[in-house]
Amino acid sequence: MSIIKVIQSMWRGMKLSIYSERTVTHINRGDMNGIIRNATRAIQLDANNPTHYTNRGLAKQNLGDLEGALEDYNQALRLNPRNGNVYVNRGMLYTNQGDYIEALADYNQ
Repeated sequence: MSIIKVIQSMWRGMKLSIYSERTVTHINRGDMNGIIRNATRAIQLDANNPTHYTNRGLAKQNLGDLEGALEDYNQALRLNPRNGNVYVNRGMLYTNQGDYIEALADYNQ
């Protein structure tokens, strides 16, 4: 691997760390738009990490973008089907939509 590739890889990792930490900061502040913005950037750098989709989905859900939240939760579960927190979040989304059968299925995961 060339030195340029090594440096690019290190830079990418540093940016990912920054966006992940910023997401947590915005979670602590309750800044839903900040969560979405930074989680989206983290996804662009690491599309295989379900945590980024979960965080963004929860922020979208809190802002009323239920379709976007559902897409993010589904992607998080495709990446890690054993993540109980995502099932709970998606179950709450289904409950709020009045889809109690789907909600119950998620709560039973």
